[in-house]
Amino acid sequence: MLWADKYAPKKLDQVIGHGNTIEEIHKWMKNWTVESKPLLLHGPAGSGKTSMAYALASEYGFELLEMNASDVRNRDAVERYARLASESLTLFGKRRLILFDEVDGMYAQDRGGTSAIADIIKTAKCPIVLTANDLWDQKLSGLRTACEPANVKKVHYATITKILESICEKESIACGREVLLEIARNSSGDVRSAINDLQALADGRSELTKADIEIQGGKDRKDNIFNAITTVLKTKDAKKSKQAFDSVEEDPDMFLKWIEENVYREYKKPEELNAAYDKISRADVFMGRIKRRQDWGLQKYSIDLMTSGVSLSKKETYSGWGRYAFPSLIKYLSVTKGERGQRKATATKIAALTHVSVNTAIKDYLPMYTELIQDNDLAPMVTAQFDFDEDDLKLLGLSQRKKTLERAAELKQEYFEKKYVEEIAEVKPEKAGHKKPPKEQTGLAQFM
Repeated sequence: MLWADKYAPKKLDQVIGHGNTIEEIHKWMKNWTVESKPLLLHGPAGSGKTSMAYALASEYGFELLEMNASDVRNRDAVERYARLASESLTLFGKRRLILFDEVDGMYAQDRGGTSAIADIIKTAKCPIVLTANDLWDQKLSGLRTACEPANVKKVHYATITKILESICEKESIACGREVLLEIARNSSGDVRSAINDLQALADGRSELTKADIEIQGGKDRKDNIFNAITTVLKTKDAKKSKQAFDSVEEDPDMFLKWIEENVYREYKKPEELNAAYDKISRADVFMGRIKRRQDWGLQKYSIDLMTSGVSLSKKETYSGWGRYAFPSLIKYLSVTKGERGQRKATATKIAALTHVSVNTAIKDYLPMYTELIQDNDLAPMVTAQFDFDEDDLKLLGLSQRKKTLERAAELKQEYFEKKYVEEIAEVKPEKAGHKKPPKEQTGLAQFM
């Protein structure tokens, strides 16, 4: 079990480092009526917004219903939550609280997302809490005035250190304060990240030293996505797995690539890998259908498959912490970005004169001209005709680029001089008494 979940606060006063915000939440809850505005908790990722909502529900005896960005895309889910929100009590008489988590995490295609939430707010007869990383996100323009905002700031590293000390004591981990301070500083105010880092370092150990945290020093802070991937691959809780996706600002297609890249680093049994990759494959099929049909209603199935589906593909969780990696495909695209850009630029020149698409020029014409330009006699003429520069010739694999460019420049100069002389010497047929010879070719190709 993840320590971030195991030691999540059960009451608001157990949320350390947010005294003023906790007071605001208590005041909002105690004064709440059907006419009250929803509470909008806003602040950086990992600062404790969702934990506060859960602690609020636990302390005041509410049944918590959570709705995330993927649910907003589902019309049936929106209508179901609207009905539940319009009822103040559950079937068994328990009070209900609805949480809209990470409402600024909706994507451009969720055009009706905020309006759906706004409609639920208007008819709600139970308390509603929303969370967002950025209060001033454009997607929240229709919600800001309808909510009561409460700022959740980053937690100071000294406060995070106290939380880590408490966890170490409960887990019987011997760890010096300087080690915990280093972990806390590296977390950049993200409590969840700090706890996950501590658990990763403490796995299989009863004592931590400064040498154990050297891998933490100066690391690139991609903790949000790494934490999310860790949750999906470690947990067997379908709900927590899906929440992991909702907790990061990551495109579903990119998240799928992260899962695909790292699942084999965690799952060791062939049957579990087979089941996990089957879910990944089916998620990818849905992603393809979404792109082709622009049917974003299918996205919920893809997200369920890549999160809950992958998490439930294993029979039990594995001990230890794998070194997860950035998607190799994205690395490749990043490394080859310049080369791919040059290929497109060269193909664009060829496409303009050959009257084909750029894609056709890349697939069919580039290989042909790569062969033609190796001929020492043809190289200057091809270079002059398409106005290739040194980068184009380098892409086409020509070694004698300088000599070829000099000869191509001479050919172009000779052509333009010849054309100028022809135009000056040209005599109109009605005055000269003879007809102008027909041109079989035009442009630079005629000269060649």
